[in-house]
Amino acid sequence: MNWKAGLMVLTLGAFICSPLFSGTASAAEKKVKKQTSVAKSAKTRGEADENIKHKSDQNDPNAKIEAPAKKGGKTRGGYCDLTVDNWTPWKIQVYVEGDYVGLVSSYGKADGFYSRGPLVVYGVAEFDDGSRKSWGPEAIYCDDNFTWKLSR
Repeated sequence: MNWKAGLMVLTLGAFICSPLFSGTASAAEKKVKKQTSVAKSAKTRGEADENIKHKSDQNDPNAKIEAPAKKGGKTRGGYCDLTVDNWTPWKIQVYVEGDYVGLVSSYGKADGFYSRGPLVVYGVAEFDDGSRKSWGPEAIYCDDNFTWKLSR
């Protein structure tokens, strides 16, 4: 076979196989689901908040919390990477299912891993004059990735 015939076979083969490879790449890209929810604040003052079950930031030494697969845990079952994206100048306390999970700094972001499925997220910024701003509670479905964007 001369070099022209070889080049034609190679070009034809690449042309025929290219849809196979492009389909594989787009299928991999489609697998990662990214969801976002935008929440605006509401102002309150001094009343008890029924959306908060546990406000403590202390750890329970007997808690059985499994690591997600990205941190060396089992790959069985799914995990969701929940990102809280703070677009305000305030520090916001974040609660998942009524439990305090951390503080997001002003204009900051925080991440956490949770089992895939329905979650209730809630955020509170407390002020030195006794007032508060809150976000949520919002019921979300956390699949692969979920971003909860908090704005004024």
